[in-house]
Formats: sequence, structure tokens, C-alpha cells
Amino acid sequence: MESTICNGVPVYFKATPARNESQSPYTIILLHNGGTDHSIWSSVTEILSEKYRVVQVDWPGYGESRVEPTQHGLADYADILSAFIKENKFSSVVLVGNCLGSGAALEYCIRERGEGVHAMVLFNVLVPRTLGGMCRFPYHWANSSFNMSYHVVRKRMFLPKLLADAMVKLQLKNPKFVSNSAISHLKKLFTNPANIQNLLLLVEAVHKSKHLNEMKMPNYFPKTTVVWGDKNRVLPWRKGKSFVNDFKPTELKVLNGGHLVMLEQAEESAEVILNSIAEN
Repeated sequence: MESTICNGVPVYFKATPARNESQSPYTIILLHNGGTDHSIWSSVTEILSEKYRVVQVDWPGYGESRVEPTQHGLADYADILSAFIKENKFSSVVLVGNCLGSGAALEYCIRERGEGVHAMVLFNVLVPRTLGGMCRFPYHWANSSFNMSYHVVRKRMFLPKLLADAMVKLQLKNPKFVSNSAISHLKKLFTNPANIQNLLLLVEAVHKSKHLNEMKMPNYFPKTTVVWGDKNRVLPWRKGKSFVNDFKPTELKVLNGGHLVMLEQAEESAEVILNSIAEN
């Protein structure tokens, strides 16, 4: 993987050039959710890179980007994204995110008033109102009068193999559609203490983006497609549907899968992304 310095932090990324000679001017930037890394998009990248240059990013604190970010709110990750885009001189991007990646893309697009963003595809959008029960407990604990005890636990948190296995299983509806190597890699990520501790810091800081809760898609946004896994147990579809009803994206797709539906339904996920570019 390559790396670049964004706001003083090294950010690792994998850039895949378009295989087609008539390369598009658009760069697709793929942003993963908290707890995973760029690899959740690998099968999707294989399809997209037929026509487009694709960049898979590891957020600071995850994957190869092991230096932890100093701030963990969605707007803070948007700062990293902004620096990354400017550092690499990307003039027209398609932002595709999952969970954390979607929330950061939203914050970035608001800040830039859509400038330089050709399209967005937001999988399982993370905002405070879409948190499921599994995330709501640490969210409320971290932002309660008992937050000191939360920080003590968080700093010592690690997942033994059995809990890491359960964490991966929780995020998939159809694991039989996911390769054994991909599942093994995810389990390894979740046994890394820094990984889970950064994820808990993200959950704690989500409240900073309460302004996204009742957001309606601004008229300066590019074409924006929201995608949700119908059996998502991290950010449940019933909560996502409530967000979507207010946000009113250009298009909505509900796919057969969980929180990592792009691993379970790679071809369908890639098709949604390709359609969002072609029809814009």
C-alpha cells in the first residue's frame, strides 16, 4: 500500500488504476467502517476498476494506518478525507462509504458544498439516530455522568478470539457468500486492541454530528444514493429508513445483507455504484 501525510497523520491507501484504456476522469474513493479496513471493498474494487481509478483508504487507527487519530468525530474524519483529496490532487471524486465512511462523506460534502464531488453512494449511514442497540449502550455510557468508568474500560478493551468471531458474525447476514480469507482477516482485525478501542472512541464521538440526524439533502449535493443491508444489526434498517425518509436521497437501494453487505453482495453493490456514476 501507499501512504501520504494528512493533517500530520500517515494515511495508507491502495490505488487501483482503470484497466480500460479510455480512463474516466472520476476517481472512486472507498471508505470503510470503524473496526474494519480497506479490504471490505476488495471484491467491489475488482469490478469498478474495469472503467474507473479506485482508491481504498485505511482510516487512521485502522488497517495499515496504525497511528491513531487525535479526534474521532465524523467531522474529524472528514478533515482527514479533505486533506487526502487535496494531497492527491483529485479534482472529481465519487465518494463511497460504509457507516463511518458514509458519515464522514456527508460531513465532507456539506463542508465543500458539493464542490468536486461527482456522486456519493452511502452504505449504512452512521449518524446518532441510526445507532442500533449494540452501539447505543456504549454511546449513552460514554456521554453520561459515568463516563470516567467508560474510559477506564475502553482503554483496556480487547476482544478474545471468540468475541472477535461473534463480532464478525454480527455484521454479516450471509457469511457463506464471503470468502474464508476475508472472514479470517476481519476476525484478525477485531482481535487488535487498538482497533476496538478506536471503534469505541468513534461511538463516543458520534454525538458531535447530531446536526445530521434531521438533515435533508441540500440542493448543492451531487446525486446521492443510500444503500442499506436489510438485516443490518449494527445500524438497523428500521432506523435507517427513518433517516432516509427525512434525508430524501436521490435514490435508495436495500440489499440482501448485513452491515458488511458489500462483502456479501459485491456485484450488486458495484452495480449500484456504477449506476450512480453513469446516470449522473
